[in-house]
Amino acid sequence: MKLGPPILKILQKRYPPLSLIEKTFGNYDLSFKTDEEGLPVLLFFGKEAG
Repeated sequence: MKLGPPILKILQKRYPPLSLIEKTFGNYDLSFKTDEEGLPVLLFFGKEAG
């Protein structure tokens, strides 16, 4: 699946290091983990249950 420019813009930012970040993008939920430098390295893109 290709990621579009709006999602890539979110993923190109730096966040707190070694964190789990949760955001909403349209009707979808984004969750990603960051590395030691605060860059996203693991992404979940979908709907959160509940």
